[in-house]
Amino acid sequence: MEMPAHEFIARVLGKMLEAGHDGCVREGGLALRYDELPQALWTTFRDVLGIRDDDGTREVLQRAARWDAKNPRLEFTPDMERKRREADPALRSLVERWAGNAYRAIEAQRLAHPLRTHCLEP
Repeated sequence: MEMPAHEFIARVLGKMLEAGHDGCVREGGLALRYDELPQALWTTFRDVLGIRDDDGTREVLQRAARWDAKNPRLEFTPDMERKRREADPALRSLVERWAGNAYRAIEAQRLAHPLRTHCLEP
């Protein structure tokens, strides 16, 4: 029997978040919330990542951040809010079921260690 696409998406997201949380706990990993990017590279996490704090470095990072990582020929256009609006109630319910606990675990860790560990948002 084939798994419905929405359930597959929710389960994969849950496994990714579980692995991210495990990595942060086990290895002291650093994960960032999607909405913190790309600014976190030259602000909050600059020192943690060993990025120089100077105008030239910041300019290079900001220029690179203009482009879509999936298609570098296009300028990046934020679409997180649009995707959230388009997610139907069934998908939202499945994401809560399969990824909700892992997301909350990462978020709790992020809040407990705000400068060390941040998370991706489902």
